[in-house]
Order: sequence, then structure tokens, then C-alpha cells
Amino acid sequence: MLWLKPFLGGEEFAIYLFGDHRPKACDLSEQLLSLAHIIELAANRTVSVSIGVSFKASEEAFNEVVKRADQALYKAKNSGRSQYYIA
Repeated sequence: MLWLKPFLGGEEFAIYLFGDHRPKACDLSEQLLSLAHIIELAANRTVSVSIGVSFKASEEAFNEVVKRADQALYKAKNSGRSQYYIA
């Protein structure tokens, strides 16, 4: 099951995949990056996407999962954008 929620603010949004679907999360991240590269805003100007991925441990609070994903997101942004990091 997929849950999409634009609750983080600014230009950020979250996708929550129920369960531990690491291959699916990586595949989805790669698809989003590929789609962003084909969007042309103006001549030679494209969209960049930075993605942070984290997986919930059994006893972990949801806000901690989001916090780790946010930290991974900023690693992706600070490392040149248009990539994803797994927390």
C-alpha cells in the first residue's frame, strides 16, 4: 500500500510504503528521478529531485522515521541533488 502526503512543507512531500519494501522504495526513487529529468521548465533548465529514504524499525516512532528520511534528504541535496539517500 502506498500513502502520499504533502505534509512536510515547502516543496517537500512524503511517500509511505507499508512494510519493509526496500527494493520497491529504491525502484520508486529511481523512477521519480528519471521522470524529473525529462521535465523541461525552460531552455536547458530541468527539475531536480532529492529523495531521502528510511525504513521503520519495529519499535520506532513514526516521527523518528520521518526525521531520518529528512536527514537523508538533506544529504542528497547537499551532495549535488538529483539523487536519493537511504537513512
